[in-house]
Amino acid sequence: MITGMPATEYVRCTNPACGKLNPVLIDEAKQGKEYTCVFCGQLFTPPAKTAQSAEASFKKRSRGKKLLNPPAVRPENRNTRKPNI
Repeated sequence: MITGMPATEYVRCTNPACGKLNPVLIDEAKQGKEYTCVFCGQLFTPPAKTAQSAEASFKKRSRGKKLLNPPAVRPENRNTRKPNI
């Protein structure tokens, strides 16, 4: 069996100016462990994970999605009435 790269988990930096995702090995991803941000160098501890309900996750996934084919908008025909001369 060929083993590939170890699985990684991404943890968000708690620095408000940075806020980028940092790669962390899943084996090392423990609550309470302190990490150093790869981008800004600040030490941070990841916040505790909270379980989300299925409805909340569905709302997050569907937010911001656009329709692939928006409904066609026909131009208004302004020549429906002809002036009486």
